[in-house]
Amino acid sequence: MSASTLSAAFAIGFLAGRKAKAEKEPVRPRIIYFPLTNLEQQRGPPLELYQELAKYNLPPDVVARIVERSEEVYRKLREVEEAEEMILKATRAINENKISPTTYHMLINRYLQRYIEKKRELEEAQEGLRTLLRSIGTLSAVQRPLG
Repeated sequence: MSASTLSAAFAIGFLAGRKAKAEKEPVRPRIIYFPLTNLEQQRGPPLELYQELAKYNLPPDVVARIVERSEEVYRKLREVEEAEEMILKATRAINENKISPTTYHMLINRYLQRYIEKKRELEEAQEGLRTLLRSIGTLSAVQRPLG
């Protein structure tokens, strides 16, 4: 091949390429966002819990401990439910071919480990609340509400 053949081919390609324009075609992104934590608004203890505990004539410090432990159990329960929900969402996404198997395995491993950890923490928090309630049940100051 001579140099003139190469340069002619280059010139023809250059001129033909300038006439052809790129076409824009919209493409839907296949990005799925799985948040690591779902931040809830911090809210105060429910008024109903205070009213129910008031029926038993408990000292305020005992009521505060019960409410604190109850909120801890509730918070741990929400974390367990969140991990379950993310596992379910990842399973749905792989079934609908929205994520790759590699991404699915990564998500399942992450949230399964989180689920196991949070479930253990929930059980510990529940046992702490049960222990507190048992110790309060043995107090002589506790009176059962009438009716």
